Amino acid sequence: MLASLWKRAKPDLPPRLDTPRLYLRLPEAGDVAAWTAQIERNADFLRPWSPASTLRQVNRHGYAARRALWQYDSKQGCAHVFFIFRQEDNALLGGITLGNIIRAAAQMATLGYWLDEAVRGQGVMAEAVGRLSQYAFDDLGLHRLQAGCLPENRASQRVLEKNGFHAEGIARGLVKINGVWRDHLIFAKIAGDEAQG
Repeated sequence: MLASLWKRAKPDLPPRLDTPRLYLRLPEAGDVAAWTAQIERNADFLRPWSPASTLRQVNRHGYAARRALWQYDSKQGCAHVFFIFRQEDNALLGGITLGNIIRAAAQMATLGYWLDEAVRGQGVMAEAVGRLSQYAFDDLGLHRLQAGCLPENRASQRVLEKNGFHAEGIARGLVKINGVWRDHLIFAKIAGDEAQG
């Protein structure tokens, strides 16, 4: 009887999430070439904002290892990594993660994302964050989403503000970037908060 208290139903894997211009879906084995090419092409653009581990082993083996971890996390319901594609030509544009999913009393998760430099400033990430936030609140029943960005990363801050996230303060030494523990500005959105458009 006590063992049944520890059993939990395995969550369903997330479906494809569509917007007018984009769709988000879990990474597939066949995405390796597009992912590898995009990370290699954008390494200099991503380096100032990303942990060094995201730019290591950008090859078939590194992708397979990452994807195995992403699949495991999704099956456990503790994180979901999505790739972002353009509807019109299925081009890979970036990625977005609903990570650190906490249930019980907290019902929260963190957002993280990256984007191809070629499509920055086109509202792609704002649209993706909006769709993933909707899924997190409406389908997963989460209460709070939070995201952190470097204080000088105004583009990322605008993405969050457009989606109704509010700045809450600085988390000191939150993420190691380029070998340095960097402070991050924390933004959060609570279920029911309105986007600012």
